[in-house]
Amino acid sequence: MLSLLTYTEMSERYEKGENAFAITIDKWKRIQENIKTSYSPQQFHDIFESAAFKVPLCMEYEDNCAICPLNKVCHKGEDGPFDKFMRVAQAYCMAGDVLPNSVLEALAERVILALEFCREEAKKNIH
Repeated sequence: MLSLLTYTEMSERYEKGENAFAITIDKWKRIQENIKTSYSPQQFHDIFESAAFKVPLCMEYEDNCAICPLNKVCHKGEDGPFDKFMRVAQAYCMAGDVLPNSVLEALAERVILALEFCREEAKKNIH
């Protein structure tokens, strides 16, 4: 299992020219994999922290969320996949493994699918 992607690792990969969407999707796939084996509130807190830090597209668009291709995924105040994940992840930070991992894992999958959709939409807009 890969460890959670750190902000430093993500930034280094981005600065070396790796695709911002690829890095962001990798971040979420790692989150999803880590959920499968997490059981303590601290492990879920680490997952929450990993999910919360900004991704390369935040840097590219200088936090101008309205024009970012990920706006539909992570727009604050919306009931999108990112907001749902973060709200549920907070509960796991307090409860640990008394909650089934499958719920949080499924929410991570929704984020991944939404990111992949945004990536495909961005490709269409380029051509």
